[in-house]
Amino acid sequence: MKQRIVSILLTLAMCLSLLPATAFAAEGDKTIMLGTSGISGYDSTKGYDYIYYGNWSAPDNYTTSGPIKWRVLGEQTNTKNEGLFLLSDVLLGTGTYGGVYFDSTSPYGNAWQGSDAQDWCKTFYSDSLTTQEQSAVLETTKSDTAFTSSTYSVPFAASENILNGDKVFFLSAEEAENSAYGFQNDTARIANYGNSAGVWWLRSPYAIYSYGAGAVYYSGLVYIISVNDAWAARPAFNLNLNSVLFTSAAAGGKSASGMDSGLTAVDDYTGSEWKLTLLDKSRSFAVTETTASGKPGDTVTLHYAGATTGTNEYISVIIADSSGAQYYGRVAQPGGESGTATLSIPADLAPGSYTLNVFSEQYNGDYKTDYASAFAEVALTVEEAAAPGIDTGKAIQLVDSGTAANIGGGQADNVYFGTYQQSSAGSDGSGGYNTDPIKWRVLKNEDRQLFLLSDQNLDVFQYHT
Repeated sequence: MKQRIVSILLTLAMCLSLLPATAFAAEGDKTIMLGTSGISGYDSTKGYDYIYYGNWSAPDNYTTSGPIKWRVLGEQTNTKNEGLFLLSDVLLGTGTYGGVYFDSTSPYGNAWQGSDAQDWCKTFYSDSLTTQEQSAVLETTKSDTAFTSSTYSVPFAASENILNGDKVFFLSAEEAENSAYGFQNDTARIANYGNSAGVWWLRSPYAIYSYGAGAVYYSGLVYIISVNDAWAARPAFNLNLNSVLFTSAAAGGKSASGMDSGLTAVDDYTGSEWKLTLLDKSRSFAVTETTASGKPGDTVTLHYAGATTGTNEYISVIIADSSGAQYYGRVAQPGGESGTATLSIPADLAPGSYTLNVFSEQYNGDYKTDYASAFAEVALTVEEAAAPGIDTGKAIQLVDSGTAANIGGGQADNVYFGTYQQSSAGSDGSGGYNTDPIKWRVLKNEDRQLFLLSDQNLDVFQYHT
């Protein structure tokens, strides 16, 4: 019985070894993924995904200028609709503590609409996001229910339509304590202003006094602060998924080696930081071709129109199949609105059917949002690659004029017919070949026709170049 069990296990192991490895491998993230398929909300095991979006121009030395890093709190908006819910990873502002007031004008109030805090968010939206980035931000309308914080039981008032078409806003006290967003405890709410933990505003009004509004303290505690105090901002917004063409690793996701007709394979990605390529609806790019075919290594030529020209402008291509993006490359820089672009079918691309997504793209570098036209889709058929360097013989048929009846088929007889360079030119050192008569094997003598095959291989060459 033991021998039978061992035999069965060995048989199973052999069978498993013959199956493709991908049958047992979990599908991971890639450096380029269509749409936002590579981005998820907070996960208790892996933590956050991050998106770089917009650019912060630091007004002083308390914060650092550059692309803004956002945590993806959820795969839905904070109103439970389609979108991504994002929160800045660090605190923003000016001065020692942030310089942002909830309400700086007496008589002080804690209503979000019309507050200095809301005005700060509007200014941030206008100054820190490009026009294309602004167009991908969803308007948010939301009512907040009454909520009591978990520590010290601080009550916050219910507010009808506290967000009313807002693009950028602060979190509510309830959102700041939502474990689904990664806020399981005070420590998880701590965020840095500059090099140390800071205090950041919430949008929730204190339920007892109108001069108090919600805030997160240095320790991560959700509490209240007087509205005329100046602290830091931690903006949030909801992202429109329909505005995202594809995502890529924030650094190195779009390899520069794809230029000059070449494409780079999309690699596996184990990181969590992303950048976006947004749909720029002002672009009207198109290609003439709807289909293309060829073998690996062949060149495909595309005729385009409506390309955007200028700094950082490219004609780019993604080769995709049913599992997603496989190759990416910026294949040309357009010299005009119309022209041609060429790309080489990757040498290791398996035969099959693919989609060439061709687009006009403004590529801005690592950690920065890119902008592109809608994809012009070309159906690509990749054919079997030619085997390299096959020795070839030749076969012909000759019509018998009545004098070859005595020639035997089945390779019994031979015929000399024509000439070809075959034998070495000799020992004079000149190299090359002598032109000799070609010897043919008679494969068949039937119906007054001879079917012949050259006796020797006559040349060496590729079936298709």
